[in-house]
Parts: sequence; structure tokens; C-alpha cells
Amino acid sequence: MISATPDPDRGPECLDEFAGLATAHAGLPLKDFVHTLADHGPSDGHDDMAILALRTPAL
Repeated sequence: MISATPDPDRGPECLDEFAGLATAHAGLPLKDFVHTLADHGPSDGHDDMAILALRTPAL
């Protein structure tokens, strides 16, 4: 789950950028993955961010 308020100057495409960041780093260990999203996500640093990340077993 990603809860974020899009940057009003950029619109909702920043959520697409966030999804791309998540996809690019999906192979990281979960703790590193969450830290990467929090540290490098498209934000001006003034909004709150909540990330719920779950690693599911491969089928």
C-alpha cells in the first residue's frame, strides 16, 4: 500500500514514477526496498508517507 499526496505541481504522474522505482528495486531485501522507496521516492519531503511492503513466496 502506498499512501501519498501527489505533488500539486506534477499531478498524479509522480505515483507512476513511484511505481517505477518500486519495480526497479523489487529484488532488494525487504528492509532495503522500503528504505529505497522512502529515500528516493518522488516527494518534496514535506508530505507524510506510509509504505506497507509484503514479500510473498514465489509460486
